[in-house]
Amino acid sequence: MNKSTIIKKALTKLSLSDPKLYENPKKFDDGEFLAAIRYVIIAEMDAINLYESLKVSTDNKEFKDLIEHIITEEKQHAAELQNLLNKHDLEQKKIFEDEVE
Repeated sequence: MNKSTIIKKALTKLSLSDPKLYENPKKFDDGEFLAAIRYVIIAEMDAINLYESLKVSTDNKEFKDLIEHIITEEKQHAAELQNLLNKHDLEQKKIFEDEVE
C-alpha cells in the first residue's frame, strides 16, 4: 500500500461526521496511526496560524490575551504529537534529532 492510500484511509477514519464511526470503529494499523498523527500535527499548525492571524486583527486586549493563551496550548499539542510521532517512527526520530543538532 502506498503512502497516499495510507493517508487517505487514515483521513477517512478521522471523519467525525460519519455516525458509523462510533458504532464499530476500526482501529488504525501502524501506517494509518502514523499518518493520523502527522495529519493532526498539520491541523495544530493550521490552528496556530489561524489564531496568530486573529491576534493581529484586533486591538481588544482581552481577546488578544485569550488568543495568546490558545496559541500556547496549540503549540504544546503540536510538541506532544511530535514527541509521540518520534516515539513510534524511529526513522522520523533520527531525522528530527539530526536536524536539531
